Amino acid sequence: MKNRGFSLVEMMVSVSLFGLLGVGLLELYSGSLRFFAKTSSEVALANENSNAMRYVTSQLRPAISIQIQNNGNKIVYSLPQRTILPNPLTGERENVIPVVSDGVVRSFTVTNGRLVDDVTGKVLARNISPVDPDPQSSQYNKIYAPFQLTTIGSRKAVTVTLISARKTSQFDKNTRMKDTVILRNGQ
Repeated sequence: MKNRGFSLVEMMVSVSLFGLLGVGLLELYSGSLRFFAKTSSEVALANENSNAMRYVTSQLRPAISIQIQNNGNKIVYSLPQRTILPNPLTGERENVIPVVSDGVVRSFTVTNGRLVDDVTGKVLARNISPVDPDPQSSQYNKIYAPFQLTTIGSRKAVTVTLISARKTSQFDKNTRMKDTVILRNGQ
């Protein structure tokens, strides 16, 4: 007659193997949670910066005059005056010819780590770093100007640079956005 049970050694080996498998699965699960937290933080930071950059550049593109103030931390601009009635063909209000300012002074300011639309008071982006926080960068720990005037050919342009830094207990994340806008109506 054969004995059909498991021996003590077989039971200990199987319990040990299942224990190791359980520890491995828990480590895999906790690692994936850390990766998810890091990735979602990176995406949120990049999304906020890209939305702010898109809004700022769309506002600056039609500007007719621009001034940079506060060492490049503030940009003051004015837009062209528009016609009162819309164009009958396009249905849009067009610029008055010759192009003149609408008389409203608008501005964006980077201060205390925030990019603010000074007209509405709305905070467009947070965690804006006053220095380049990326140790891999050639400009590491150097102050940079978020707004810089430049020219492209014979046209005026503005370079907008936003570097955000978010520090957590587990990692540091930097996001760099840079765009140059040619002014359509720049004088």
